[in-house]
Amino acid sequence: MTQNRDILLIFAPLSSTLLMIFAHWFLVLFFKLSVIRSLFIALFSGLGFLVCFTLITGCQVDLISHLPLYCGLWYGYFHFINIGEASIRLRILDILKKNEGRPVSREKIYSLYNAEEIIRLRLERMTLSGQINLINGRYYLGRRRLILVIGIFQLIQRVVMGTKVSGSSLEKGQELV
Repeated sequence: MTQNRDILLIFAPLSSTLLMIFAHWFLVLFFKLSVIRSLFIALFSGLGFLVCFTLITGCQVDLISHLPLYCGLWYGYFHFINIGEASIRLRILDILKKNEGRPVSREKIYSLYNAEEIIRLRLERMTLSGQINLINGRYYLGRRRLILVIGIFQLIQRVVMGTKVSGSSLEKGQELV
């Protein structure tokens, strides 16, 4: 019985993670959902499977260890999927790879990796998706549920890193002109 229970301890979070990855790609490929929306739907599909599997097998106590493990695996997968979107290093390496071994000048890399253009495109995508709103030349937070998502990520970062990790040097309530 102990050996079966040990297998279940490993199987539950891993199978839930595999289901989550499958659900994510299925939603993107067949339902044409955005990567972010499909990631969150996949999170809850895997989470539902994890809870049901744990309850059916009678290992309810193990749910306490399964949940953080599954959430950590999802968090890692989330960042793995999004790294290509956000990583300067990967974009520069991609430029060099596409040049097929020939050297690339600094000026060429700067011309291909224009920070102002990247920010403009990012703001445009965020505006189109409703994440932010542009009113009279100023940006405002769009969907309020993003505050919850930001809070969840900051909590996970605080737990994993042991300190608050922030992408901004702004203090709460500080206004930019």
